[in-house]
Amino acid sequence: MSVNSVLPALIAGNAVIFKPSPQTPLTAERFALALTKAGVPADAVQVIHMSPKLTAHAIQSPKISFVSFTGSVAGGQAVEKAAVEAPGFTGVALELGGKDPAYVRPDADLAYTAGELVDGAMF
Repeated sequence: MSVNSVLPALIAGNAVIFKPSPQTPLTAERFALALTKAGVPADAVQVIHMSPKLTAHAIQSPKISFVSFTGSVAGGQAVEKAAVEAPGFTGVALELGGKDPAYVRPDADLAYTAGELVDGAMF
């Protein structure tokens, strides 16, 4: 899921502060390492492990203009609250409470696609 937020930000010329879930801290570290090995400048993606209180403080920094969050409804509500209270904040993207969102095109093989979606496979 992180690739859906991190790559567009980098392609648009932005730096990324990547705060991973405390349940999966190494995935962010390895993703950032893979990006630097692929040629992304090392300082363009910073992985920072923070408590919820420090995360809210970071979101409210005047140097942060956009936050993308994937996770629980409660976590998303906390991110949204911190974002809307920040002066000059321009955007927040929230993906809450679900796993593996997907778009199914009208020409998809529905029998195959339904099974893959239930299993959580990514296309």
